[in-house]
Amino acid sequence: MSIDIGSIKHFKPLLNTSNLPREEPYRYDGFKTESKILPKGHKKREDARAFPEAVQWDRDQPVKLRDGITIYCDIFRPADLVDEKLPAILNWSPYGKNGSGALNLHVIPFQACRPQSTRSDYESFEGLDPAEWCKRGYAIINADPRGCYDSEGDIRNMGTHEGQDGADLVEWIGSQQWCNGYVGLAGNSWLAIAQWWIAAEQPKHLAAIAPWEGASDLYREVICLGGVPHIDFHEILNSIFVSNGTVEDQSAMIREHPLYNEYWEDKRAQFDKILVPMYITASYSTGLHTMGSIRAFTEAKSSKKWLRIHPTQEWYDLYAPENIDDLDKFFSKYLKKTNNDWELTAKVRLSILKFNGEPVFNQEEENYPILNTEYKRFYLDNDTSTMIPNSHTKYNALTYNAESIDRKNELMWKLVFDEKTRLVGFSKAVLYVSTKSHNELDIYVQLRKFDTSGRIINHINFPKEALRACGMKDESEILNTNIFKYRGPKGALRVSHHITKIEDGGDDISPKYKHDQSKPLIPGEIVMAEIPFWPIGIDFEAGEGVALVLAGHELPYPEFPQMKPSTQNKGFATIHAGDHYPSFLQLPFVSFK
Repeated sequence: MSIDIGSIKHFKPLLNTSNLPREEPYRYDGFKTESKILPKGHKKREDARAFPEAVQWDRDQPVKLRDGITIYCDIFRPADLVDEKLPAILNWSPYGKNGSGALNLHVIPFQACRPQSTRSDYESFEGLDPAEWCKRGYAIINADPRGCYDSEGDIRNMGTHEGQDGADLVEWIGSQQWCNGYVGLAGNSWLAIAQWWIAAEQPKHLAAIAPWEGASDLYREVICLGGVPHIDFHEILNSIFVSNGTVEDQSAMIREHPLYNEYWEDKRAQFDKILVPMYITASYSTGLHTMGSIRAFTEAKSSKKWLRIHPTQEWYDLYAPENIDDLDKFFSKYLKKTNNDWELTAKVRLSILKFNGEPVFNQEEENYPILNTEYKRFYLDNDTSTMIPNSHTKYNALTYNAESIDRKNELMWKLVFDEKTRLVGFSKAVLYVSTKSHNELDIYVQLRKFDTSGRIINHINFPKEALRACGMKDESEILNTNIFKYRGPKGALRVSHHITKIEDGGDDISPKYKHDQSKPLIPGEIVMAEIPFWPIGIDFEAGEGVALVLAGHELPYPEFPQMKPSTQNKGFATIHAGDHYPSFLQLPFVSFK
C-alpha cells in the first residue's frame, strides 16, 4: 500500500510482530483482546511502581477508521468509576501500548532519572502513566496507530493522514458510554507531534491538547535543518518500528526529494486550524523539538494557549510530580470542566540557563519573544577571532576545511560581556562566504558559553543530585549526547538555498527559507548567508561571554551515541569580514527582572 501526497509514494518493510522476541528489548507479550482488573498494589514487574488504586484494563480494543482499517488501543479506567462518565486522555504512540517497545527509558542511561519505581510500565513510551492518571479520575487510552504492532495497514509518519486517523479515534472515544464527551491529547515527542495534525482536524470531542515538546515542520526542523539532509535519526526510528505492514520511509524521501515540495508541505503543521486550549512545553536541550513547540505557541489560532520552557530534559520533565500536578490542573479545567484558576496561569513561563549555576525557573512573561527585546549586532573580526560592536574593521578572510569533521578545523569568534547579561529569544548570523572549488556549501553554526577563564562550558540537562540518586558516581559517566548535555543553540544553512529566503516585511529577527530551489555557487564568488539559530535563554556574569562556532559538520552533541558527525561538503571555504563584507552575529538582549 502507498499514500499519495502530490505525486510521491515511498514505503519500506519493517520488523513483523510475529518475529518479535518476548523478552528485552521489545517485551511484547502478544495480541489479546480482554478486560481485567489490575488490583490496588499490582506491579507489572518487581521494580515497577505499584498501582495506588485498582484499574480496569481493556486490552487490544478494536476501533475502525474511516477507510475501514482497524486499529487497537488499550483503555485504562479507575475500577471504582467504571459506571461513571470520565474525561479521557489519548496517548497516540507508534512505540507500543504499554512499555512493549524497543525505545524505552530502560535503554537510556540512568533511565533519564525517572527510575522504574516511579513508573508502572503500563505507560506508552513518552506517554502518561495510567497508574498516576486513573487515580486522578481520567480514562487513559494508549493506541497502536495504523500499521503499528497488530493494528492494520501501514505506518503513516506524521501529516494529514495520521491526523485523520487520530481524529477518528478521538471521536470514537468521545462517543463511548464511559466517556463524558471530552477528550484530551498528551505526550512527548512523536506523541506531541501527532497532536498538531489531530487537532487541526478539529474533531468535535477534542477539548484540549498538551504537546510536551514536538517538532512541527519535519523538513525544516528535523530531517533537513537549513536545507541540509540529516537522516541518521530517522534511520534509528525505522529500525525500532514494529509492523505487519510497512512505514512511510522519509529517509528515502529526502534522498530522492531534497528540495521542499508538496510532500514536505504536508509534514508542516497548520497551526491556523488549531482552536482548542493548548498547554505547550519546550526546552533548550532537545535537538528536535524546540522550534516546533515555540512556533506552535506563536502561530496557533487558539485563544487559550500556554507555553512553558523548562531547563531540563523532556522525559525528566514529563514525569516530574510538580508538572503532573500542573497538567492535571489544565486538563481538569477543560476535560472535567472544573472551576479552577488555571486561566490565571502566565501565558509564558520560561527558564534561563546559567550552565555553571542553577537555572532560572518559570519566569513569567506575556509573550514570546519577550516584549522590548533589544537586538544588537556584533561584527566578526577575523584578525582577532572576536566580535565587536561596530562594523568599521579592515577586510580579512578566514579559510577553513569545510569537509573536515575534526574539531581543530572549527572556527570560533568570542564576545566578552563587561556586565551581567541576559540573552533570550532568536539570534542570527549574517556571513559573507565563498568556496574554493565546489558549487555547494553547508554551514553549521552554534552559540556556546564560556566562563571568565575563557573555557567553553556545557549545561547538564538533569539536576546532578538526580543523576547521583540514579547511580552516577562521577560526572565522567555523563554521555556526550544531546539528551544529557546542551552546548547551545544551533543553526545551519545549505548556502545554495539562500535564494529561497522568505521576505516577510518584518524585522526579520529569525530568517526563514522556502528551500524549494537551489542556485549552485560559483567558486570564488562571495555570497551572503543569513542563518537563524534556535532560541537562546542564557545568563552571563561579567567577564563571561558567548562564542560563535562555525564548521562544515553538525556541532551539537548527537541525540544518540550511534549518530556520528558527517559532512557533505567538499574542499575549502572562506568567511569574509570587514570593509564591504560586514559579517555579524545578532543577539537578543532582555532586561533582568
